[in-house]
Amino acid sequence: MMSLNYRKMTRNNIIASLVLVSSFMLISCGDGERPLTNFNPSPPVADFDHDGIPDKDDMDGDNDGLIDIDERSVNLDPYNAADALEDNDNDGFNNTEEFYLNTQLDDPQDYPLALPWNSFQGSDGRSGFNLQLVEPDRISLLWTREGNAMSAVVANQSGVYFAETKESKFPLTMYGDNATHLLRLTPKNGDIQWETIVESTYLNDELGDNETSVSIGGAYHHSLALADETIYFGLGGSFNSPTQSFDAVFSTIITSATGEINKSFVQFISGGYPRAPTYSNGRYYLTGGIVSEYGTNANVDGTLFPQTDWTPTVRDEALFQCTGLDNPETGLTKSNITEDTDKTRVYSETTLANWDGCAIGTAPVIGHFNNLITVGNGKLSSIELENRSILWQLPVSNVQPSIAFGKVYAALENKLLSVNEYSGDIIWEYEDMGDISSNIIVTRNMLFFSTPTQTIGLDSETGEYLWSVAYSGELTLSHGMLYIQQRDLLLAYSLN
Repeated sequence: MMSLNYRKMTRNNIIASLVLVSSFMLISCGDGERPLTNFNPSPPVADFDHDGIPDKDDMDGDNDGLIDIDERSVNLDPYNAADALEDNDNDGFNNTEEFYLNTQLDDPQDYPLALPWNSFQGSDGRSGFNLQLVEPDRISLLWTREGNAMSAVVANQSGVYFAETKESKFPLTMYGDNATHLLRLTPKNGDIQWETIVESTYLNDELGDNETSVSIGGAYHHSLALADETIYFGLGGSFNSPTQSFDAVFSTIITSATGEINKSFVQFISGGYPRAPTYSNGRYYLTGGIVSEYGTNANVDGTLFPQTDWTPTVRDEALFQCTGLDNPETGLTKSNITEDTDKTRVYSETTLANWDGCAIGTAPVIGHFNNLITVGNGKLSSIELENRSILWQLPVSNVQPSIAFGKVYAALENKLLSVNEYSGDIIWEYEDMGDISSNIIVTRNMLFFSTPTQTIGLDSETGEYLWSVAYSGELTLSHGMLYIQQRDLLLAYSLN
């Protein structure tokens, strides 16, 4: 564009310049002259965040990890990426964290609270997330404990709970000479607070017939659920009488403070490997049925999900359960549950079509956009619940995924992937020498996972390597402690 310096130009120069400018504004068309303003080239496409997606098609206009419609719902600017990391109410949590953790952005008295790691993947939603801010330079080993055939750990501020196989006091009724003991340790030093032989109550109280035998094969890997002052514990085994034989799950309800057994009961199943029990909203979900708990009493109510190789996921009044592989008729079940006096019923259920199933030993993860995240048949899938449709899929390994702050974390052989939960786009990937072999834990700023030879900590936002230790296993994180559990060794690391 031509600019005119009126202070230095004479009147004649100004006139000459104006004539020159006007000549640029006319074009010759053969039959006369026409103003250039009638020539209309296509305007540039607006793309505020320069991500290659036009603003009119971009669901996240400033590329800050919050969908535009969500930003407007909480009075944030969809074209200002900086406000996602601001802390509007000065409560120590930025706006993105508060949005995804369902607390008010403008109320300093409403902020997220740390929860115990009380079941498979930490909670009944199976997110694998724990509200912990980790300083990698301050991670230190506090204690170790050797054991035998130890189960995965659940933990809260008061105790660390797990099961292990020891020599039995009831060798004539056990499978071999082994029994399963449940232990509670002190988180800071690993001292034993109590130890309970789980089978004894059921065997002494329920079996009076010498012709009936019970074989209990020990604690399966994810066999504990923790709720308030109660532990729910399951054992796999078999029940044999002169007339019939069943695979069974032996369940026990235990007071967490003392180790006292409140109730034991058995459920017969059709075979397979029992998975993690789940406690949510006053109900205990386990392989073969539901237990509605009232005080210290427990009533088993029928068979809700007879399949034994998957763990249920619960959100509000909806229960999601994988019930088969590569079968759209039985692949994923959503059950709406209500309570009527002392029973819990299934009053409707629907199945998902065009789906690849869940990998054995995994559970669906509750998403942030009315969706479920599943892994199965080498695919990571986001399932839209209202229309029961697949939103997106990615190739992955059949390892349990985790989710936090609008990002999904999944394994692809020796790679750890960070995936945009809404779009399915890969944000970053981290590659290691060994395949990822454990669950994935996500905190406010880091994530942890194991390969066959080590446990690794990354920056959850960027994928940058921050920490590692030469031990691997199933991971638990609760109240400032990271636990690495192997079959014969438990290690406890302080994160503070």
